[in-house]
Parts: sequence; C-alpha cells; structure tokens
Amino acid sequence: MRIPDPIKIKGHYGTHTCTAIPLSDSLFQLKFEGDSVMVRCGGFADDPTGKQGLSFIDPAGGPFIGVGSIAQKYHKDLPNRRIKRIVSNEGATLIHVESVDDDLDEPLGEACSLTDPDCECCQ
Repeated sequence: MRIPDPIKIKGHYGTHTCTAIPLSDSLFQLKFEGDSVMVRCGGFADDPTGKQGLSFIDPAGGPFIGVGSIAQKYHKDLPNRRIKRIVSNEGATLIHVESVDDDLDEPLGEACSLTDPDCECCQ
C-alpha cells in the first residue's frame, strides 16, 4: 500500500506554514513549520475540561483552521470533508474529517445539475 505524500499547506502570505500528514482517509497529523510553531488555539466554551478537543487552531501566518470547516478549503489535496475534531495531545495535532452528511461515508461531490441522464436523482 502506497503511503500518501504529506500535504504542504500555505498561510495567508503564501508561505508554507504547516504540513498535513495523512494517517488514514479521515485522520491527518498537522506539523507546524518555521515561525508557525507559534500556534494560537481555542477550546469550546461549553467544554471547560477540554474533552471535545479544540474548536480551532491558528498557526502564525495562518490559515485559521476550525471545526466545521471543509478541509479542502486549506489545500486542494485534502479531502472535501468537514473537520469534525481537532485534538492536540503530547506534541501531536490531529485533525479528524467526516462527510458533511453523517449518513454518507464519502466525500462531497459536485452539486447535481438535474440534467445528467446518468444521475440517479435526475431520472
């Protein structure tokens, strides 16, 4: 099995600020680069113990990565899935992604045009 290549994510100024290392289809480890080791992060207001993980992580220079955002927004090679959870533990920052529709275990597709003869919903 081929191990996917790390994905270099650029910040607001076009510089490489962090790398997403694929661990599985739905789990990525973030490794911060250079000045971006300075990271701002926050938890959830209704979770004072931190069991839910982080609500966002913001390396110096960006990008601001938040729970609920679509991973592909940060790099075209990340999956077109919603960020479900961010966990920072023992020096590792992990991002869990999920399908936007909880009933589906697949990436988001393009919106249906309702004119495709091969599409089930257009029949």
